[in-house]
Amino acid sequence: MESFLLMNIDRPVLKFTILEGTFGTVELKETERYTDLLPLRFRSIQSWIEGRQALKHREHIAELMRVCGCSRLDGFVKITHALSLNNTFWTKPEERSLKWDEVALTADRSDPEAETAVPVKRQ
Repeated sequence: MESFLLMNIDRPVLKFTILEGTFGTVELKETERYTDLLPLRFRSIQSWIEGRQALKHREHIAELMRVCGCSRLDGFVKITHALSLNNTFWTKPEERSLKWDEVALTADRSDPEAETAVPVKRQ
């Protein structure tokens, strides 16, 4: 049984475990809640993570997720941290000291070393 944290930037929101269910299914169970500030439309950690997976019904995306080990929820959580471009919620193993700045998909605009867009000259 592995324990993970749902984070909002660097603040823990809740703790959950990943369990191997019947017939190889994966079950995510909330074990502790640290705040009532949950993601929009949050019903359970299981349904929330399922909703973060890419459009797996598309053939090429489904194959890419399978090759990367993300087709099952446990692999998706471990590899992608359930990151999204739309908000600051993400997951991490409870024992890891990862920070938001280490996993965020967008560059920190306050960082002078961050990449910036360069105007392209139109012809």
